[in-house]
Amino acid sequence: MRFFASLSLAAITLLNTVRGDAVPWERIDKSDALLLILDLQVGLFQVARDWDPSLYKQNIMAHAEIGKIFDLPVIMTTSADTGPNGPLPKEMLEMYPDAPLIRRQGEVNAWDNAEFQAAIKASGKKQIIVAGITTDVCTAFLALSLRAEGYSVFANVEASGTYTELVRDTANSRMEKAGVQLVSLFSIVCDLMRDWRSTPGAKEVLPFLDTYLPVYDQFIRFPQPNQSVWSSSSLFSRRRQFQANEETKDNQLACSLDTRSPTFNGKVTRHIVPARRGHAFPVSKGKHSHIVDLHCEQAIDLVVWVVAPTRRRTSNQDKNTTPPALPLETLSTAYTCCHLCGVAPAMSEHLYSNNDRRILRVTADTIKVHDMTFMSCFPQIHET
Repeated sequence: MRFFASLSLAAITLLNTVRGDAVPWERIDKSDALLLILDLQVGLFQVARDWDPSLYKQNIMAHAEIGKIFDLPVIMTTSADTGPNGPLPKEMLEMYPDAPLIRRQGEVNAWDNAEFQAAIKASGKKQIIVAGITTDVCTAFLALSLRAEGYSVFANVEASGTYTELVRDTANSRMEKAGVQLVSLFSIVCDLMRDWRSTPGAKEVLPFLDTYLPVYDQFIRFPQPNQSVWSSSSLFSRRRQFQANEETKDNQLACSLDTRSPTFNGKVTRHIVPARRGHAFPVSKGKHSHIVDLHCEQAIDLVVWVVAPTRRRTSNQDKNTTPPALPLETLSTAYTCCHLCGVAPAMSEHLYSNNDRRILRVTADTIKVHDMTFMSCFPQIHET
């Protein structure tokens, strides 16, 4: 009995020790935060192989722009930028022409540079948001040094890059054990903003998300009908307002297409694709019929309009002649639809974007409809 009592006491002591070592949750306070742009240099960018290059470029630019949106003090530093490491991207330098830029000539750990260390201390900020190349050296070394000095460190895991995923995960684990907060871009932005109604708030943040986090941008444009806080709020007034019923919408679509393309005489049909489910329906082309199988990846029902265009007969055409189908490319370039929501990227291709609008065409080979169908997806909601 004494043995089990001792064992229980030891377990409780160990649990309390673990809890005592755990880093408490800390919110980022924009009045006490500093943004670091650490060695995100054009040469070192080639070393970041744990991310898709296009996505990673977007991530580091988004990291840099956080300071601009929330008016945070920014400190930039580079390592041997006259050599193969290269300079910081021109866009970053143009964002902060007056920010301190510490050009280290040899120090691997930025904290070992006296000028950089002095700039950090002179800022008076205690919360440091950082991202760098590489994750395991530049980011980790500095983050660990800052923690040792008593700073709260928030490492943007999406804007740091390194050779492999294994190296990245090992570096992140090392930082986490030292009390570094591993955070995403969206987490940082929301923590700094706190409230969509604040300033900076939706007005400033939504364009940022539209540029750097389009997945979320699509989500907020098209909420479910019962999400009145989104649909009625002036914060999201820049979305299109759907007031017409579905029958009117069909007519508007057909008229719009007919007006924009004088040779077009299309048939428009409507289908509902349930949230998180699929919907299959036949589409006919002359004597042939194809099955279109769509899957909605969003948590909202979608309305899908299927346009089967044909050319109008001219006076010279025989009335018994079947009009040829209007090429998909002609229809796509003639018609602008709203921002797409809910169709898998593999099934679609954006052709044009302007003022929150999109021209979209469905990849013919994917849905096996060839050149006779154009689809656009809208949420099944009506707003006033």
